[in-house]
Formats: sequence, structure tokens, C-alpha cells
Amino acid sequence: MKTRTVITIPIPVPDTAFNALCDYMDEVRCKRDIAFVAGDAILAYIASGRARAAEAPGKAPPQGYQWKEIFLPAGTRLKTRVQRRTYYAAVEGDRIQYDGTEISPHVFANAFGVEGRNAWRHVWVHLPYDTTWKIASSLRKPKGW
Repeated sequence: MKTRTVITIPIPVPDTAFNALCDYMDEVRCKRDIAFVAGDAILAYIASGRARAAEAPGKAPPQGYQWKEIFLPAGTRLKTRVQRRTYYAAVEGDRIQYDGTEISPHVFANAFGVEGRNAWRHVWVHLPYDTTWKIASSLRKPKGW
């Protein structure tokens, strides 16, 4: 399996926050790289904000399909290619639909005369706010996060 290179970038943070994080990591004997711990904290902050927004009175939570650890919002398009032919599906509400039928990513990847294909490697995703298609596996968290 091909491993994905993770690039870290410098982010200025107040020294008090950095020192508190270092102290806590020492306290719990955390051996992970501080960049990954800080990255997890940022992702948790975003998730918490989205959860609060979804729970706001009068606001319905966003619709979409939860595929293991990634969320595909409504309007996401999927495609797979089999024998030089491309097939498309879309997230409608909280389901993936292909040709009017609810389908899972696994079934979509294997539905066109092939078996044993890994959906993470054979399904491409176009999120509603993106301008490009991405292979599904690229949307997963890198190992170590």
C-alpha cells in the first residue's frame, strides 16, 4: 500500500498555549509528534463548532453521507471508471444515489462487471465546494493522526 506524505507547516501560537500543550503531553507521556497533536486539536475545534451550529435552534443539521471517517455533504458527486466507461453517482440528502437507487461506495465501485475493487482506490469524489475531483483515499486522515 502506498503511504501518503504528510507535510507540516509552522503556525504561530501563543507561547502559553504551546507550553501548556508540551506540559500536558509530558504529563500523559504522549510520544506523538506535537504537530499531529496540534492538528487533532484544530480538527476537534472545527468539529465542535460545526456540532454547535447544527444544534442551533431552527437550524437543521447538514445532510450528507457518512463514509467511515469522512463526511460527504449533499451535492457531492462520485465517479468510477470500468473498462474505459465512467459511471457517476451523487449524494442526495443522506444517501448515495446511482440511477435512482441507493448505493454504498463499495457497491458502486464493484457494480459494473468487476469484483474485489477497493472503493477508497476506485471512487473519485467531487465535493460541492471543490473545483477538482479527488481519489477517495486522499480524503482520509493520514496514519498517525
